[in-house]
Amino acid sequence: MLRDLASHRPDRVALTSPSRNSTPIRGCSAFTLIELLVVIAIIAVLIGLLLPAVQSAREAARRIQCANNLKQLALATLNYEDVNGSLPAAAQGVRDIPAEPGYFIGACYMNFTGYHMILPYLEQGNAFNATNFGVGFPESGGAGSWFGWSFPDNTTTFRMQFAAFLCPSNRSRGEIGYRFDTPAQISVEKAAVTDYLFNGGSDNYASVPYARAGLRGPVGFNSRVRLGEMTDGLSNSFLLGESAGGNAANKLVAMGGIGSSRRVCVPTAEFARQSSYSSFYFDNLMFQAYGRAHLASDSGLIVGGGLVAKATDATGAFYGPNDCGMITHSDDVWYIGGLPWPTTSGQRVPNFRSVHLGGVQFALCDGSVRPVKNSIAPAVYMGLSSIAGGEVLSADAY
Repeated sequence: MLRDLASHRPDRVALTSPSRNSTPIRGCSAFTLIELLVVIAIIAVLIGLLLPAVQSAREAARRIQCANNLKQLALATLNYEDVNGSLPAAAQGVRDIPAEPGYFIGACYMNFTGYHMILPYLEQGNAFNATNFGVGFPESGGAGSWFGWSFPDNTTTFRMQFAAFLCPSNRSRGEIGYRFDTPAQISVEKAAVTDYLFNGGSDNYASVPYARAGLRGPVGFNSRVRLGEMTDGLSNSFLLGESAGGNAANKLVAMGGIGSSRRVCVPTAEFARQSSYSSFYFDNLMFQAYGRAHLASDSGLIVGGGLVAKATDATGAFYGPNDCGMITHSDDVWYIGGLPWPTTSGQRVPNFRSVHLGGVQFALCDGSVRPVKNSIAPAVYMGLSSIAGGEVLSADAY
């Protein structure tokens, strides 16, 4: 019996101890400090390699957008010519000859700018219609009016900023205000500005009458140029170009460059000091038809820039791309009674400048857009700036 019970006992499970040669199971291991530092260093190197490429791609996109802005402005200007029979003036005064003995107020106190005129062709008809072109100070003898842009009716347009006029690599809007003083003292918080200016040519003057008419540009003060007058060819003549505004893009400002005075570049603060300004801001006020610097809304701040740019200064010297900018003094050609007109060697206006590296982008009179290097030969650059100079230019020259 006992033998039978023993035979019916359940089998025992053998318990074995782990072998001495087996590997013990460990928990999840963490990075050591050295490993962590190596990973961080690798990530930093990759960022350092990729960041310039990303920034370069972004700048390339902004440069393309800038070229597209120029294209749109050129087509708008050419459409204006198609409708009106001539290109717009950078700004128009009361007449092309002295209005009365002793004064040629049309050279400084002008009525409206060319940027006013092309608004309908940029799909900005509402802004154009908001401008009252019927106001201004009438001149005797039916010579027209002047300072219409400065009347209270037009302060709304004066502060309307349009993206097509700003280089995306430079800024997204204007940065300063403006104080109107005639006919009423009114201020706007932000004035409309432009980073693109009309081409005034390579003559010493940017307004009619020119010293050498063949060297004039397609757009000037009081000008009315037809495309048929451009004997150099539409594809060989600048229409508009970059001329970056704002103090960030203009660390240096030009002084001199008229008469026997050589053009020199000085810091903005030094320019303000030598000009007896409390402070100075360089910008292109696109709706200010006035040929001098003017008081901004901030007390003592003077703002100056231009509406048209040239390839030469008032002495006729080469004024190359990305040289330091000069503010407009269109009243350099004011008529003085009893003296032959004009009485100065030329007329001071800005040059073409860009925040893009290596050169400046231009829209030509055929509507195309091309970059021009800083190293362009002076004769070629001045030839591209004139509309009837008779220069022979090859495409590989710029």
